[in-house]
Amino acid sequence: SEYKSCLDRAGGDALKSRALLGLAESYGKSNLTEEAIAALDEIIRIYPTSGEAPAAYCEKAKILFGAARYKEAERVSRDAIEKFPNSENLGRLYYGLGLSYAAQGRYEAAIGRFVLAGNTSDDIFLKSAALCGIGDIYSTLKNYDKAVESYDIVLDKYPDSPRADYAQFRIANIFLSLGQFDLAVLAYQSALVNF
Repeated sequence: SEYKSCLDRAGGDALKSRALLGLAESYGKSNLTEEAIAALDEIIRIYPTSGEAPAAYCEKAKILFGAARYKEAERVSRDAIEKFPNSENLGRLYYGLGLSYAAQGRYEAAIGRFVLAGNTSDDIFLKSAALCGIGDIYSTLKNYDKAVESYDIVLDKYPDSPRADYAQFRIANIFLSLGQFDLAVLAYQSALVNF
């Protein structure tokens, strides 16, 4: 095809693996899950040492998680963590594992992966999302003190994070569900003023 001959003329495995990654991301955003996975598998199989290989694993795990294929997402994430222990995608991979474990009710394992996600990433959004994931688990387990503690860390350390508003509302909702109406009002008012 014209597309393939253009890639061949442009040369280099790096360009081909980048193009496949872009193609996979486009398929993924178009809800063409199997096509996206096929393109990512091609990177993983044909260009395993390319700079795009870690991102291909990460994107594949994300797509599988989105399709509720948790066991497959776990396998892909664990493979990537083992093959690329110094990857810039490490935090995202741990975060994805945390989401996958939480979706299956494997809460202790999920909390561990969320902690690793926060510890291996410099991304403020990822750090705050991991803390919110921990808070959500504690809230599910009705350990509200620990949940509020996790959400408070987001508000204290990452007040400019897009997850800070979520953390504030979760705190307010916890106080409301516990019948602590004065604290709930303060938390909701804080959310209105700050977010």
